[in-house]
Amino acid sequence: MVSSDVGSILTILAIISTICPASTEQTSSTLRLVHVLYRHGDRSPISDYPNDNLTNAWPKGLGQLTKVGMQQQYELGKYLRKRYDGFLNTSFNAEEILVRSTDKDRTLMSAYSNLAGFFYPSSQDIWNPDILWQPIPVHTVPRMDDNLLYMESNCPKYMKLYENFQKSKKFKELINDYKDVITLVSDKSGATGDIESVTSVYDNLFCKRAHNFSLPSWASDDIMLKLKALEIIKMKNYFYTPSMQLLKGGHLLWDIVENMNLKVTEPETLRKFIMYSAHDSTMIALFMSLNLFNDILPPYASCLIIELHKSEENSYFVQIFYKNSTSAEPVPLTMSGCEQKCLWNQFVRLTEESLTANIELECELPQDSLSSATLITVVFAIFFLIIVAIATMCFRHRKRESYKRIQV
Repeated sequence: MVSSDVGSILTILAIISTICPASTEQTSSTLRLVHVLYRHGDRSPISDYPNDNLTNAWPKGLGQLTKVGMQQQYELGKYLRKRYDGFLNTSFNAEEILVRSTDKDRTLMSAYSNLAGFFYPSSQDIWNPDILWQPIPVHTVPRMDDNLLYMESNCPKYMKLYENFQKSKKFKELINDYKDVITLVSDKSGATGDIESVTSVYDNLFCKRAHNFSLPSWASDDIMLKLKALEIIKMKNYFYTPSMQLLKGGHLLWDIVENMNLKVTEPETLRKFIMYSAHDSTMIALFMSLNLFNDILPPYASCLIIELHKSEENSYFVQIFYKNSTSAEPVPLTMSGCEQKCLWNQFVRLTEESLTANIELECELPQDSLSSATLITVVFAIFFLIIVAIATMCFRHRKRESYKRIQV
């Protein structure tokens, strides 16, 4: 009887292990490269509105990461460590992991908060027993030069496309159902009556409600729902046409595909994990480039995971997961035209029309234009050369004067 019960239990366990294979087993055996893109954590509003009576409610300033946001990212970092334990070293290795952030306080601080959970120091990493934290490098570039992650970066061609779209019949049709709410909110808040200004009021109200502030009487649940729908429309409008998607999410998608292609062609490459700390607009841009956007705004600390695997049959495949809550497990996503385990060659074919490699050329940026950092370097170099030239001339002049005195 006991033997029969034990046999039954073992059978059940075997079935469970088949249905729910251990993630660490898959990670250690097939995983080769991981890309993680997440939205920053909870923040204060981006801006006030003219009739706002709580302009001093945010002591750290507007658009800043809150303590709640720090905790959200810390928890996400702990989850990522657990998910990829055994795949990554427990200690930071610069050749193994790369972290990139937009040049915004909230995304940089989100990255540091995330990494505090991701790389909780082991005994050999502790440099101060009172501070159980280790510094991990986070790379960034000036916002206007960041055509990889910052969707408001300098791209003249995109701005032309977006301005033309705003004048189009389609754009007017999309917001036509919201004229009444736009008028109401602009009248009550003092904001101008355009979609950008009205949705910035929604952002302000959303943040206040999340932090238990009382909202004005006109900001009813019905109005908030309509404003949320308008916010989704605004976000989709940024990337509405394939040409607009190419100039925004297309370059990030190219970076991801390029990194995976390097791993496929040069398996000995040491890079195993690439982390991007960015914004909801960045995530929506990539979702739309992958044709995966579900018309739901990415919440704070939501996370898109793209994994490259190599099967036992030596074929590469890509898996995409979306973690939209710090407490929930990631949901597998399936691209149209592919299975959830999308074979590498098929993934490349499906994305090749959505990639932008030379973003400077595609954005029609002046080819001789220099970034601010490059310009400063050039100016200092020229200044240094001038100083050297003047010093050389002075030295030669003194030498000639000395020679003349000796001759006399």
